[in-house]
Amino acid sequence: MRFATIRHGDTFTGARVEGDRVVLADADNAVDAFLRQDRLRDTGEVDAATAHYTCISPDPAHILCVGLNYRSHIEQLGRPAPPYPTFLAKFPSAPEPPGHRRGRESDPRTNRNQPVEGIGPDRPRPIS
Repeated sequence: MRFATIRHGDTFTGARVEGDRVVLADADNAVDAFLRQDRLRDTGEVDAATAHYTCISPDPAHILCVGLNYRSHIEQLGRPAPPYPTFLAKFPSAPEPPGHRRGRESDPRTNRNQPVEGIGPDRPRPIS
């Protein structure tokens, strides 16, 4: 069974993806739907091809990335590309230096979470 977080109108909801349909459930997101899958109540249905998929979890504990587009950045710098994709990990539980803040900013238009970091009282800046 596959789970997803779907933007439905002005809200986000957890859902089950079943072939060409997405069954909306009474869950806040995909993680909530997975954890409560035996107690979910169906609340609607949308077409899987036109559903607006969004981030699986609004507050992930670990972020693991494979830098597939990193090669183009390396080539732009005129450096040799590595023989394998770059692996990136960002853990909120990692030790931070004193006065360092790390968090997440959410873009309300896309609900994409941008990792941010900052030092001092200024607003956090996106990590690039």
